[in-house]
Amino acid sequence: MNDSLIATIDNIENNNNKIYFLIRDSKNTPYSSVSHIYRIASDLFKLGKNIKIVHTRGDYTQPTWFTCQSLPHQNLSETAFSVEDIFVVTELDIPLLREMVKRGVSSKIVILATTYEFITDQLEVGETYSNFNVTDTIVSSENSGNYIRNIFPNIRVNLINPGIPDIFINKERKPKLLQIPVFTRDMRDLAKLIKMFRLRNPLLNSIDFIQVSGIQEEDLAKLLAESFVAVSLDRLGSFNTFIIESQLSNTHLIGLMPFLNQDFVNEKSGYWCFSVEEIVEQLTGYVYAFLDGQNRHDIDSEVLVNAMKYSENNRFAQTSRIFEQLIEERKNELISALNNTNQQ
Repeated sequence: MNDSLIATIDNIENNNNKIYFLIRDSKNTPYSSVSHIYRIASDLFKLGKNIKIVHTRGDYTQPTWFTCQSLPHQNLSETAFSVEDIFVVTELDIPLLREMVKRGVSSKIVILATTYEFITDQLEVGETYSNFNVTDTIVSSENSGNYIRNIFPNIRVNLINPGIPDIFINKERKPKLLQIPVFTRDMRDLAKLIKMFRLRNPLLNSIDFIQVSGIQEEDLAKLLAESFVAVSLDRLGSFNTFIIESQLSNTHLIGLMPFLNQDFVNEKSGYWCFSVEEIVEQLTGYVYAFLDGQNRHDIDSEVLVNAMKYSENNRFAQTSRIFEQLIEERKNELISALNNTNQQ
């Protein structure tokens, strides 16, 4: 027992422990949660950590719509967890954790919360994250963290903001085109928006609505920089990066008010609505004002300054600090277990 604990502690001190990230197969569909997980893993890889992306499908599709460090991937069935390892999962992976607890897997489990609506979705009545030996969560915003603290007061919350790539920063200020990028999780909302707008404004049929799902990141940055307005139809996400990407692109945004408010959603940062119908009203007025020479001012400077804090450098610093802390705590737990064994 002592020799095993000593070898485990040595693995951590010699950087031989592993950090696994479980990822769901999005079939290359752009989700900010997917890119966030990959970029945290990439930051740790750059720090010299042993990173593995773990998936559950034999035909897993690696995302290509954003630029990221090439990382090693493997199937969960081929993964042997050790006590010194860290396993990062999302709130949707509770059924897997339930099975791992039954099998006696003793790696440190960290839940990376991606969508506040799913925080308790997979829990059975009476269960908490503590049932799965979870002591830490990672969130993308302060409000998400407060939400989790209210539900699980014994779980520590760690903040890692998504870092928006610099390619979205629009420095050229070229004339805007009559096109509207739209971000949505539900294609029915997009169809409703387009139909209602076309019926109300038959003279504006030349304006293109462009669904951004599936667009490469570099192409999205170019599209936003060129567009005179953007629309967000997402209310569920814990952190809607499309909003900040639009702000950095100097493109005004009309959107559904997120259920979980964020510091980048306010009266200066966009036109916020509570229904698709209201968005159609706002968008109609905005378009006619733009054609009349109005609504051509830059994004408010306070909004831009706030958006700039969601940088890749800040995410890298947060990731480094939090995982170094998690690894050090894991080592100390094992040292404590070794000392207790020696005293027996």
